Amino acid sequence: MVTLLGDYWSGRPEHLPSAALVALFGEFGISPAAARAALHRAGRGVVGAAEALRARTELMYDRLHFPGLDPKPPEELLPDDWPRRRAHEVFGELYDAFGPPAEIRVRQTVARSAPELAPLVRHHTHRDS
Repeated sequence: MVTLLGDYWSGRPEHLPSAALVALFGEFGISPAAARAALHRAGRGVVGAAEALRARTELMYDRLHFPGLDPKPPEELLPDDWPRRRAHEVFGELYDAFGPPAEIRVRQTVARSAPELAPLVRHHTHRDS
């Protein structure tokens, strides 16, 4: 959803109806029931630990591949509304927000086979890097 809205609805003040969002999810094989459940959780700001881990990892994967897509012209040649800066900000916000619940999931997973190591799991933030 973040990628779709970022690519096609970035900067728009209007709110898309949930029916449109559900239909967009359907383009990726997500059932209407699952899409509505995800929208409901997102509306409440609730993301489970497993969802946060997946989302955070996918964000990092996308970030690692982004440099190959951006021609990186000098900042002074870019228009004021060039999305690189905003994309970097949004990445940092999302990555950091998913950190605490993702850390919980990694601890849970490590604890299954090495409970003594689970307390050592720590997430870092985008600001830390």
